[in-house]
Amino acid sequence: MFCTNCGTKIEEGAVFCTECGTKVDQDTEVKTVKIKVIREKRTMGFAIPFPVYIDGEKVATLSNGAMVEVDSTSGHHLVEFVCADGNVKQEIDIPKDHECVEIKFRTCMGLIAASAKITSIEYK
Repeated sequence: MFCTNCGTKIEEGAVFCTECGTKVDQDTEVKTVKIKVIREKRTMGFAIPFPVYIDGEKVATLSNGAMVEVDSTSGHHLVEFVCADGNVKQEIDIPKDHECVEIKFRTCMGLIAASAKITSIEYK
């Protein structure tokens, strides 16, 4: 079972979410959705892999042109890309009437290190 507010996994029989404190509605069916993170393919100088975290949990390390698809829940989530120039964080809210959110990002080279730039977020 997952929290309908923050998406944290909740133990069976819990009355409140241990992460955000929201009361657990035992009769609510939680909808499973997909979070798809796609690293756009670049042709030159972008071999650095980027770790991707969703809600503080590492889900993948994406190389050039790679993609990861994670089962999650509708509601609020934090997607984070770990970069040498500073982490890029994006909060997303997946409505219950959607089945998937697709996040595309690309790498950007700075003077010293690379960073990530989110190019699109699509709810499907």
